[in-house]
Amino acid sequence: QNANINASEKGFRGGQKSTAGGDCFRSGQNNFYFSYPVVDGGQKGESISNFIVGKESGRGKNSIGGGGGNNHNTGGGGGGNFGAGGRGGDRKDGSCSGWPNPFGLPSIGLGTTYYSNAINRIYLGGGGGGGQQNNGFSFDAGNGGGIIIIKTPTLNSNSYSIKSNGGSVSSYYTNIFGDNGDGNSAGGAAGTILLDVQSYTVAAPVEAFGGKGGDTGYQNNNYGTGGGGGGGLIWTSGSSGTLSTNVTGGNAGISGSGGANGSGTNWNASNGSAGAVLNNLVMPISNSTSTCALPVELLFFNAKYTGRYSVGLTWSTVKEENNAYFTLEKSTDGIHYTSLNRTLAMGSNTSVSHYEFTDHVHTAEILYYKLLQTDIDGTTTSLGIRVVYPEKDAHSITTAYPNPFSESISVVISIDDVDAIQQAYFINTVGESFYVSFERKANELLFHTANLPSGVYSLMLQHSTGVQYFKMVKN
Repeated sequence: QNANINASEKGFRGGQKSTAGGDCFRSGQNNFYFSYPVVDGGQKGESISNFIVGKESGRGKNSIGGGGGNNHNTGGGGGGNFGAGGRGGDRKDGSCSGWPNPFGLPSIGLGTTYYSNAINRIYLGGGGGGGQQNNGFSFDAGNGGGIIIIKTPTLNSNSYSIKSNGGSVSSYYTNIFGDNGDGNSAGGAAGTILLDVQSYTVAAPVEAFGGKGGDTGYQNNNYGTGGGGGGGLIWTSGSSGTLSTNVTGGNAGISGSGGANGSGTNWNASNGSAGAVLNNLVMPISNSTSTCALPVELLFFNAKYTGRYSVGLTWSTVKEENNAYFTLEKSTDGIHYTSLNRTLAMGSNTSVSHYEFTDHVHTAEILYYKLLQTDIDGTTTSLGIRVVYPEKDAHSITTAYPNPFSESISVVISIDDVDAIQQAYFINTVGESFYVSFERKANELLFHTANLPSGVYSLMLQHSTGVQYFKMVKN
């Protein structure tokens, strides 16, 4: 082994957080499903079960995909694999007292019911469920781990590792900034590692542990934390006694400790269940002598936001055989795709062929692009999916200094035109908004903050394609 082998977060995708919105008057939404996107529930995690159209969100589990947290500010449920995910956290505070807390339900664990040589199947780690949020401070859930298969008589790790861990969830909470003000999402489950190895010269550390659920803060209320992702499976053909293994479930998120109403608890969110290390793997071997070559050998497929509300899509092939045309499809949720463009192909060709298309976009949402190839007999093959973040690429705050600040602050923005910034407000920890005058310079905004009260703020920048927030502290 000459490098680390890492399939962490390469499995089923975690669910996206809910769209911003909702309040206590909409609390108690106990629905197991909603259509996506929706303010009332985070998206379920991807799974071995297909999404049902119109039921992509809500607290109900999606087999090994965690359920999304429902309104108001509850956490998502963890993804599962061999071990089950943990449940999402409740919202616990006076402003929503008396209302039910419809946390995201945890995924199932497959266990030995679904993992055996007789069944002869292996699985990606399930995605965590998205949290419910109304302030834009939550994060999407963690992805599940992928699949690693190693077949060799002897394995010498050379001190490199083998990993397929579930994805953990980020949080805005730090000792400086405090609260994230929303329910957060859940960790993804670990993946599966098969080791058909007879002996280990230097045993590698092998990991398949679940992702951690997202933390929440402690500003005035306590919000639902994310459940932990389930542990995965390490399956060996011989003894695993010489291996250093880790298949623990992911920890649930916690609320902030040390601040007002903060207790350092998980508000009933739970850790993911542990996975397993199994022995006596029998690796299936195909006896087929047939060959199946794809009609197209793809060199690359790229999608990139190029500025001025355009996404450039390019792809190249090194060989084509009986290729009729390519189709580009587009989605804003990664689930429902619509046809965007059809490009005639070269037919049959053994040299490099280049193709390109420009999509003019008017949204700050995440965009998914799928490339399909159709043969002359009508057979269609997917060649991959690419993800583009127009808002992140077009209007990202790259530097804010100084932070903490006093008399003024400069915010450097990576954009095509600084005039695209339409409004800017400082929002304090109790939700009050303060307008502060600013000057526009090249790719920089200079705010005059001498009269701004001391405290913790979220700087909200509204531009032509959406809204961004940036945490700051005024001395």
